[in-house]
Amino acid sequence: MKSKNNIYTPSYFMKRMKDSGYGIWKIFDKYGPHDSRYWTMMIDPGGFSVWITCYFNKEELNDVYFELDDGGIRIPKKLLIKTKSIETIISNLISFGIDNNAPFDSSLITINMVDGTGEQTDKTSKDSKETSGQRYRCDAGGG
Repeated sequence: MKSKNNIYTPSYFMKRMKDSGYGIWKIFDKYGPHDSRYWTMMIDPGGFSVWITCYFNKEELNDVYFELDDGGIRIPKKLLIKTKSIETIISNLISFGIDNNAPFDSSLITINMVDGTGEQTDKTSKDSKETSGQRYRCDAGGG
């Protein structure tokens, strides 16, 4: 169905962004079949922290959109870009001052979801045991 070398393929998108010098985390890719969101990642986590959500089949069959969102700090809120080009994404990031030269810590980030509250706990604390909630892993990688 989907080729592995398309911009909407999470691993390909991550590789191209890393190759371009951006730190990137894969956040989520298990949206329901009714949802046109395909995956969500974060560019420059801990820095500019730009959420990028890929939409597949949003308005038409096989169309691809990317929503860039940094909470309206540098990027207009909920900016939606229709493209199949990674260069277009990178050009937009650069035009908004999100550069690819920021230092990035690629260590594994583990967040403990306690009773669905989403509260982050210290990995060394008692509350972070597997029995207190589900473990979620952010695939951290960077340049």
